[in-house]
Amino acid sequence: MFSLLDNIEEDKREFSPIGMKTVLEELNISYSTLYRYCKYKGFPHYRVQGSNKKFFNREKIRVWLEHQNQ
Repeated sequence: MFSLLDNIEEDKREFSPIGMKTVLEELNISYSTLYRYCKYKGFPHYRVQGSNKKFFNREKIRVWLEHQNQ
C-alpha cells in the first residue's frame, strides 16, 4: 500500500499517524472507552479538519499512558 511517509527517512518522521483501529487493537480497549479518553481525559489525538476522523501518535500515547500510571 502506498503511503505518503514512504519517502521520508525514519528518523525524520516526527508525526507518523496511526488509525483508530490500530489503537483499539494495541491497547485492547473498546471504541466507547477510547471515545471517553479523547473527550474527557485528554488522550492525544488529531482530527482532520471538517471530518470526524481521528489519528494518533504512538509516542504521544506512550507518554500519556505513563502519566496516567503515576
